[in-house]
Amino acid sequence: MDESSDFDPAVHDLAQPNAAQSNAALSDDGASVQKEAERFKAAMQTVKAIKKQYVDPRVDFYKNHTKTPRVLFRVSGITTILCGATLPALAAGNFDNKNLALLGLTIAINKTVVVSILSIAIAALTGIASFFHWESTWRGSSTTQVAIEQFCAKWELELLNAEVRLAPETRIGHIYLATDDLLANVEAAISAETEGFFSNLRFPKSDQTSK
Repeated sequence: MDESSDFDPAVHDLAQPNAAQSNAALSDDGASVQKEAERFKAAMQTVKAIKKQYVDPRVDFYKNHTKTPRVLFRVSGITTILCGATLPALAAGNFDNKNLALLGLTIAINKTVVVSILSIAIAALTGIASFFHWESTWRGSSTTQVAIEQFCAKWELELLNAEVRLAPETRIGHIYLATDDLLANVEAAISAETEGFFSNLRFPKSDQTSK
């Protein structure tokens, strides 16, 4: 029996459109995946640009404004301690009419003047430190900087999670929500630091009472 007689042209004609439809469906799926990947890439670039514009300058600000109050707080504190420790010894000493050679110059030392200068220096440093609250500024800037850096690290983790774990149709929404949370958390941290800074501002009051 001839096997070629089993060939049915009608079945062959039906099979060709089905194969074409399958190929078209695969082609559409590939194009859809490619389009979704391009949309996700564009979304990633957008959220990273937002972070670079609105978050990174805040981190740089606190990095640059942490060193100055730290140095001023320590220098003023150490100077006040040294002057305060030296003052009793100078007050009890006897060095009136002594000459001090300094940089080729001979300076006459007066005990009353030296003690007065040290007393004024101690009072001035104490008042200035109390007015500017360098320790609070240092603490607030450092705490806010660390908090913002932690928020950024969590944001980076969420972006990685969206890229490698989530389904393509949910990735873009996830990174936008993560970016929204980042901006809200950074704003809250900055607002808390700013409020704490201004709450410590007090105009110095004189101890003298008007008569």
